[in-house]
Amino acid sequence: MSPLPHRPLSRVLVELGQTAGERVSLAELTESLTDRSFAALIILFAAPNLLPLPPGSSTVFGIPLILVASQLLLGRPRLWLPRVLRERSLDQATFANITVKMEPVLRRLERLARPRWWLMPQVLAERFTGMVVLLMALVLIFPIPFGNWTPALAAMLVALGLSERDGLWLAVGTLVAAGSLGLVAGILGSLGYAANGLLQ
Repeated sequence: MSPLPHRPLSRVLVELGQTAGERVSLAELTESLTDRSFAALIILFAAPNLLPLPPGSSTVFGIPLILVASQLLLGRPRLWLPRVLRERSLDQATFANITVKMEPVLRRLERLARPRWWLMPQVLAERFTGMVVLLMALVLIFPIPFGNWTPALAAMLVALGLSERDGLWLAVGTLVAAGSLGLVAGILGSLGYAANGLLQ
């Protein structure tokens, strides 16, 4: 019997949104990606932050992103999520809406990624990716105005680079991550300066 064809992550998510029951839990999401790497889970939890979602949504996706990145950094072979997170869920309509909006972005990134410029050993690349994503996830869990988009994009790019052994995307994602930290520092500095002016 020939092996099943590889399905892009974008297609897997859309199909899950179409076939899910009334609610979709994080446990169902991770189980649907059992044949995939930590990189796919990073993309899964980071991508929704690129969409206009209700306040607090970045924290919902940011906390499992911290756990995924931490376990990648530590070299764990399989993802572990605590029960309280595994049971967190979205209603089917909301999840389907998110996946439909995510699909075009994921498809474009998937088409552009390919093995090239891969200079690091895989183990080192995994640790490096885990460190970068962990920093970005820590930024995502805080309600910083206009501070969610670039950290989420950075996490997706380095994860895609790791998944496809694409050194270009890994480098670009790292640069975006550095820019994100600078942007967040600037926003926080401006807010602190404004607050200090009001108190004087």
